Amino acid sequence: PGAGTPVDSSALEAHLRDSLDGVPGLTVQRFHRLCHEAGNAIGLGLPPMDPTQRESTFWSELLPDALVQACAQGQPRFDAIVVDEAQDFTDTYWLALLESLADPKQGVLYAFQDNTQSLFGGSPAFTSDLPSFELPANLRNTQAIRDYAARQGPAGEAVQGAPEGRPVEVVTLEEGEDLAVRVGRIVQRLTAPDGFAPEDVAVLTGRRPE
Repeated sequence: PGAGTPVDSSALEAHLRDSLDGVPGLTVQRFHRLCHEAGNAIGLGLPPMDPTQRESTFWSELLPDALVQACAQGQPRFDAIVVDEAQDFTDTYWLALLESLADPKQGVLYAFQDNTQSLFGGSPAFTSDLPSFELPANLRNTQAIRDYAARQGPAGEAVQGAPEGRPVEVVTLEEGEDLAVRVGRIVQRLTAPDGFAPEDVAVLTGRRPE
């Protein structure tokens, strides 16, 4: 998703696809990959998708247009569409995506979005016209994480019975300290005997591993 260079969510895409493998008639795909594969399926010969490419019109115009052209030739066609992180979809994306509904009048569309998490600012006008239902309960965090997040901005309502969880720890690097080394020490501490299993620890970073 995104108006400019997209976020690389290929790992999440692969995880969801593997988790839902075997469900008949289900497609799990990033929007731009859907556009890319649909366009090449009708012979458009699109260049490879390169997340490092900074030419935003490739993502914001060329790929959505490829999906529109593919839909004009009858593919792909879906009975229902579920969009996550909809706050990062532009109106151009929506216009292209709606073309892929097999029945525009009876087709099903769900859009999940949180405008406080918008990567590119604002929200598309398209979703503002849809019936909306607020999901106020925070179902993803422990009480400790939710309380900390609430001091930074909207974090949803605490859920009764949610686990208290470990206190949030904020680590500040000393001048000249190596980030990777510090993170490695923290991971070692978290995965020590009687700690978390390595597969239950995620390290999120705003930079590529290299």
